Amino acid sequence: MEALGNTILFLIGIGLIGAVITVIVLRITNQNKIFSSPQYKYFVSQINTIKHNYDAARPMVRVINVNRNSKAQVERFNHEQHLMLMFSENNILHTQYAQMAVALQTAYNSYICAYRALVNQWNSVRISTAEPIRNRIDSAIKNAYYVQNAQSVALCKLVCSYTSPQARTRCSNAFYLTVGNFWRLTKEINSGRVRKQRAEYERSLMTDKLRYQILCRDKHRCVICGATQNDGVKLHVDHILPIYEGGKTTYENLRTLCERCNLGKGKSYDYTDGAYN
Repeated sequence: MEALGNTILFLIGIGLIGAVITVIVLRITNQNKIFSSPQYKYFVSQINTIKHNYDAARPMVRVINVNRNSKAQVERFNHEQHLMLMFSENNILHTQYAQMAVALQTAYNSYICAYRALVNQWNSVRISTAEPIRNRIDSAIKNAYYVQNAQSVALCKLVCSYTSPQARTRCSNAFYLTVGNFWRLTKEINSGRVRKQRAEYERSLMTDKLRYQILCRDKHRCVICGATQNDGVKLHVDHILPIYEGGKTTYENLRTLCERCNLGKGKSYDYTDGAYN
């Protein structure tokens, strides 16, 4: 009886193993049928093509190294400020990065258009496709959507580092300039240039005649302390609302100050309702 029981268990085990092998073989066979399906091959090929075109447009990340003389300088290093200065002083370099950013955004837009066209094409034949193949293509198309947006692609890596004389202490701080950050910095740079051009224009309006008119109006006297040239002071014609705050070089926005009062007030101003105090 015991021998018979062992034989039955053995046969059951063989049967289970055979069933598992059969399931595996059938699954492999079905997968091979899916992978060899003309529809699957076509759509996967299209997905790979549009992804390759987008990846080919992505630039190699440039590495910019900046060395500092201490660990504290590395910790205080402002990466964005450094990049803004670098781009504002080198128009050729800024133009190169702008061209890379535009090319990348164009490639991304082309990828999205090609992807949507592929999705529309797939939707037109999806219902008539066998379920196993349909599920595989659905998964492949879904995964193809999750490519890195052009705005988050890095154009360069700025590394600020410090190494002690005996190389006992090393530290570094890295910053990736993405396309989105590049356009934001460009906007700030252009805004600064506009402010600078406007300031230069407003200062050019300060003619000798206008300066003389302001001095005469204020009776050649500092409107804050009352000092005159007879007191040995130098008189300035000052903008009440500073140019950097949007002030204009007009009769109403100018006043006479002595050098001490003008330098003493610094960037502060006491402008109220278009009149000075």
